[in-house]
Amino acid sequence: MPVPARRPIARALERSKRVVDPRRQLVDTLRACFADDAVERLFVDVRGGPLPAEIVVIELPSRANAMALDAAGADACLVACGEHGFAMTAQLEAMLTIVPHLFVVGAAALPAGCEPRVRLFGSFTAAAPELTRLAMIERALAVGRRAIAVLASARAALDGVIDGAESGFRARIERLEALHIPGADDYTTAALARIRQTVVEHTHRLIRRALDQLDRAIERSGAEWSARLREATSIDELRTAAAQLDEESPAALQAAQAHAYRALVDDLTEHAHAHYRELVSQLRQGTARTDAVPSSLTVEIPIDEMTSGTNLGAVAPRLTSLFRSLDALRSEALAQLEQRIAKLRQRASANVFDIEPRLEPAVTGAVAIALQAEVVRHGTWLEAELARERAAIDAERARLAGLAIVRDAASADKGKLVDALDALAAELP
Repeated sequence: MPVPARRPIARALERSKRVVDPRRQLVDTLRACFADDAVERLFVDVRGGPLPAEIVVIELPSRANAMALDAAGADACLVACGEHGFAMTAQLEAMLTIVPHLFVVGAAALPAGCEPRVRLFGSFTAAAPELTRLAMIERALAVGRRAIAVLASARAALDGVIDGAESGFRARIERLEALHIPGADDYTTAALARIRQTVVEHTHRLIRRALDQLDRAIERSGAEWSARLREATSIDELRTAAAQLDEESPAALQAAQAHAYRALVDDLTEHAHAHYRELVSQLRQGTARTDAVPSSLTVEIPIDEMTSGTNLGAVAPRLTSLFRSLDALRSEALAQLEQRIAKLRQRASANVFDIEPRLEPAVTGAVAIALQAEVVRHGTWLEAELARERAAIDAERARLAGLAIVRDAASADKGKLVDALDALAAELP
């Protein structure tokens, strides 16, 4: 529940008509007021005394909150001691958060190990004339220390801005410098090592596919050639068909091998391109490069030409054919063609197998050449990017120069103020 506000009480002290000691009457009346919980503040006007006119004395009851004096704008705090001397209390500790020092009056000495901000100020009589100067010094110290705190906070804030900017500058340069490739050869060697096994496995699959493709082509040609021999209706037609096969078959076999070879090379080139694009993507990771990846990459592997043909030779020689039928001669020619086709398949397989050991080096070699060129382009881009970034940082740093001037001025002013306050504090008792 909300606590109802206290009703202010204004009460003037009346002098008793009976003849009594007026000081005793004042003391008794003050004690009665302090004992009344309804009394928050007590104002006493003194007609005369040893205190300067500009000094306002506020006495803090022992049970009162010291922070009330902060709202009152207290400049200095005096602790009046009785016969037991000075003792630090929680209330006095709170006062040290408001004023720079505590000045002890009426005590012979301070206890051992006393707080350094507690000063011995002599007797009541000696303290009174010094109160104005004391309050002015304490006020100056309090204001000065608040100013020092403001200057220190400003210096810290400016340091944070400048140091944060410098850290950002270093991070931007370090990020780019981390993209530097110290050696193109070593980088390329490591990159090729990552793809070599995949390339080897892929070339094995391509070799099997090329062999199957070439073998099927030879098989189809063999079937067509056999059909042409079977279509012969006479021995002369058989001889003519065999001679035509011997003449035409080398070119047909070479075309079949060239077709399988071209499919093999095209697939290897595309495979090399895929690896190259992947490696370039890894190389450009973390960069802002948007230039197109060059596509000038070709894999070439020399292969022996397929110069052999059916080599049926003289089918149905005239001397021996006089005593043999067309069917017998045709069967003999077909058997000879079948044997020749088997040898042609072996020769074609041998040609393809001969190039297998050269496939992986051909792919990785083509990738290596293209990748090294890309590393050179990367280095050129990085040099230009570093130059651009350093120029941008120089421009940003120039804009921070004004903050640095303000920070240094705040630091210098803080140092001067500290020295001035130290000199002022030395004037205190």
